[in-house]
Amino acid sequence: SSRLKEKFSFYAMGLGADGSDFTELETLSCTVKECGGIGEFNHAGLSAANIGNSFSQIASSMSTMRSGLLSKIDSDVQKDETKPIIPLKQRKSFAKTKDDSIQKVTHNVERFKLNLDVWETLSNKKTDYNFEAWTKVDFYNSHKTVGFAMDKIAFAKGTERLAHRFQEIDAGKNLVGKGLVAKETK
Repeated sequence: SSRLKEKFSFYAMGLGADGSDFTELETLSCTVKECGGIGEFNHAGLSAANIGNSFSQIASSMSTMRSGLLSKIDSDVQKDETKPIIPLKQRKSFAKTKDDSIQKVTHNVERFKLNLDVWETLSNKKTDYNFEAWTKVDFYNSHKTVGFAMDKIAFAKGTERLAHRFQEIDAGKNLVGKGLVAKETK
């Protein structure tokens, strides 16, 4: 980890009751952080919801890291004339980012999930939109969330999309829940 620094990532999850001993995993993740890498440990407990959230958090972190490593970033700002890109390692935390570089949306915000089986059955029968295939679902932090905040500047770029930091916000426009990734078509 000390040789690879920020290119080394270690993600660990402890599955077990509260009070279970995950000292080794916590120590490994702390050691990776101390050596300049990315170390994350989550104690998921035994709850199916907590385990799911932990997997989601780790997957999101890994996806963010992968996007950052795979993007072709030569300097602080990507050479794309239309939309600049600044990698995460060269930026402040999302919570400390100035309001003028974050877009906060709190009106008419809803979250939907696509049912792919329904989508494929309806394909080309009505319209390309197939509204029947989309189901309204709760936000991750449904008891607090009224909207979301998204970085105006992307942190990574793929062949088809730009990746932005994204997080839910409460009524006071404070960030709640875990950091997510929003993808924008180029």
